[in-house]
Amino acid sequence: MKDENPPLVSILCITYNHEKYITQAIEGFLMQKTTFPFEIIIHDDASTDNTAGIIKEYEAKYPYLFSNIYQTENLYSKTNRDILKIVFSAAHGKYIAICEGDDYWIDTDKLQKQVDFLEENPKFSAIGHQTEIIYENYPGKTELFSGYSEQTLSKKKIVQSNVFHTNAIVFRKDALMKYDLTIAKHLVEHALFILIAQSGKFYILPDIMSVYRRHDYGAAGTSTPEKAYPGQILWIREVREILGRRFFWGYHFLSSSVHFYYAINHPEIFRGGLFKRNFYFFKYITLTLLLYPRNIKTVIRLIPKLSGSTKSR
Repeated sequence: MKDENPPLVSILCITYNHEKYITQAIEGFLMQKTTFPFEIIIHDDASTDNTAGIIKEYEAKYPYLFSNIYQTENLYSKTNRDILKIVFSAAHGKYIAICEGDDYWIDTDKLQKQVDFLEENPKFSAIGHQTEIIYENYPGKTELFSGYSEQTLSKKKIVQSNVFHTNAIVFRKDALMKYDLTIAKHLVEHALFILIAQSGKFYILPDIMSVYRRHDYGAAGTSTPEKAYPGQILWIREVREILGRRFFWGYHFLSSSVHFYYAINHPEIFRGGLFKRNFYFFKYITLTLLLYPRNIKTVIRLIPKLSGSTKSR
């Protein structure tokens, strides 16, 4: 029987073959101390290990908290990415928090701190915090995901970079669900942040309240430049299709920076020759000068990399 009080926050968790990790993720949800009700929605993408079994054990123990989704066919392996759209549409809360099944939260007051801020600051659409990265293959190695300290971040800043990890964000559901997400087939976290930022500023807390686990079987561990390059261009185009003119400068800045990055770092897969490489560089440096003049010194340091040949595809 579900709680009669509607949840203020929906915790969304996407998981696949996370048998080793899912318990720690769920325990991070359950330990949250809040003055408001929340719900937990776990989307198991047809795991072939015991991930679904572990989730069902928690669901049986806390039926009033969980509204889980169990796929019989793996959606991530398909060309379209419907997973996030499915879990977003299932959320009932005013606010949404995200944590994938191989990451976890470490602060019992995480949700309370973030929701308190959003309730008191209606002009902000999202709030994040610092996240610790741990490396499964390198025990003891840690670092922070974001270099940002406690501060307010504008829409323009959100376009420029991934400001914090997905497991750190709490955002207003209406800020995202007002868009037609059927257009988007590649809803990566940076794309989500850009869409949410159209409704208000972001804020970052200095607290380290979550852990991002890097391992060989995660999305980062299995990605390759051959996959990442076209994927980044696709999500940038999809955000442009959703936002239209509002994303004009952001589209050109991001697309030129991605093309140029692969031209100088992975010339073997770059889609263009020497002329296109230089074209993207000058487009990128011009837009940086116009939009982010403080970063121009960093961009200028890339000029020596313009020398040399570029292989075309």
